[in-house]
Amino acid sequence: MFKLKGRIIAFIILLGYVALVCYMCLANFNNVNSSWLPDTLFGFKIDKCIHFCLFFPVPILFFITFHGKRVIHSAIFSIICCIAAGTAIEFSQKLTAYRTFDVYDLYANYLAILSGTVIISVVFAIRNMCLQIHDKKIKH
Repeated sequence: MFKLKGRIIAFIILLGYVALVCYMCLANFNNVNSSWLPDTLFGFKIDKCIHFCLFFPVPILFFITFHGKRVIHSAIFSIICCIAAGTAIEFSQKLTAYRTFDVYDLYANYLAILSGTVIISVVFAIRNMCLQIHDKKIKH
């Protein structure tokens, strides 16, 4: 029961975070004073860094919500769904009068999604390996 309850909570958090990402990517921030933001961070335009930071948690939350027994299948499912969502959000900016489509934003989204997926996949693979070792110790 706890596992199902945990997944429901993870799903609600995922939906809330995706809604936040959609808002941040589609809202009009033209009248917001952003003079306090630097132009670049580690040599990258700050806009691309913001896109990376926004999209990095998405595959992690997605993976936690929908992971299965096999890490590789969960990772592939996460990548496909998150890249489709990231692409749709970026193309949706074309539909607004105040935002523009930028292929480099899309690349930042993809890099964040791939990075998040790799990290969570490694964490889950190590977790599964530790659980298997623990189960073998209990059986002996």
